[in-house]
Amino acid sequence: MKDLFSFIKKYKWIIIASLAVAAALVIAFISGGSINNNKQAVVESTVSVLTSAVQSQTTIESTLGTAAAKVSEPAATTVPQTKTVSESRAEASSAVQPSYSAQSTTATEKKTEPKPSTQPKTTEKREEKTSPKKAVCYFSISCSTVLNHLDELDEDKRELVPADGLIYPTTAVSFDNGESVFDILQRVCRDNGIHLESEWTPIYQSAYISGINNLYEFDCGPNSGWTYFINDEFMNYGVSKAFPKDGDNVSFRYSCVMGDTGFVS
Repeated sequence: MKDLFSFIKKYKWIIIASLAVAAALVIAFISGGSINNNKQAVVESTVSVLTSAVQSQTTIESTLGTAAAKVSEPAATTVPQTKTVSESRAEASSAVQPSYSAQSTTATEKKTEPKPSTQPKTTEKREEKTSPKKAVCYFSISCSTVLNHLDELDEDKRELVPADGLIYPTTAVSFDNGESVFDILQRVCRDNGIHLESEWTPIYQSAYISGINNLYEFDCGPNSGWTYFINDEFMNYGVSKAFPKDGDNVSFRYSCVMGDTGFVS
């Protein structure tokens, strides 16, 4: 039904013209004899009506088409000047963004820039760990008494006696707390290549010095042998039980005569 109305609306002038022609023919037919006389006039009238109808239809269609084209065609002059809301916001955002970025960068640089310290620098003193100071004694080994008893010394041992009788001159020797006189004697002889021979004596619970620098007991008489002193005081107990103190003078001496020095281990 909608298509029929559209067809009638579109071709209404042609339909009207057709109806007019039909009406003219009907009138001519009814008139009868005068049809031949009016034939030429009817035809011309019909052609004129049809021509007017077609021209009117063409004019109407052309007018409607031009109007539709003008309505559908966007105005060229208005498009560039018209900006959408999103475009306006984008332009506003781009205009503000550089200033904001510059401010943000400046703020970041200000935050990261180290502040100069107003407090004076302090120099930390490191405490150096030092080992505890070792004790020192003055140690010596001597066989000078043999020089007065060379006639009693075996001939093959005479070359072992130094000219001044000092096997190990008085020297400062460090030692640890708890070291005995025997411990110090062993270390001095080992470090200086001096011969030392000793043995353990269960009776005294101490080491017994039987020979130093290849000089043994009884090499220079029946009472000869090795003795030791601390601060020039004769010690009458074993060397393993004697513990010197810092600054003590410890000396080993070869004795040829039993007397004041005695003959003990």
